[in-house]
Formats: sequence, structure tokens, C-alpha cells
Amino acid sequence: MKSLSELTDFYYENLHPAIEDLEKKRKHVKSRVFLFGVFFFTD
Repeated sequence: MKSLSELTDFYYENLHPAIEDLEKKRKHVKSRVFLFGVFFFTD
């Protein structure tokens, strides 16, 4: 069984960078969808 410190290290070395990248992409897509909705539904 892995120790808590090993799991924490794994999270910050492997998962956290991937999660941050996905979060940036999610925010970008969210803003694009919002802008599309504003322009599409205001006409």
C-alpha cells in the first residue's frame, strides 16, 4: 500500500499538471460557447 506522501507526490507530479491544462481548456471552451450563445441568440 502506498503511503500518503507517495500519493501526494504522485498527484502533484502527474495529475495536477494535467488537471490544470484541462481546466484552462475548459475555461476557453466555456467562454467560446458563451460568446457564440450571445451572438446567436441576440439576432
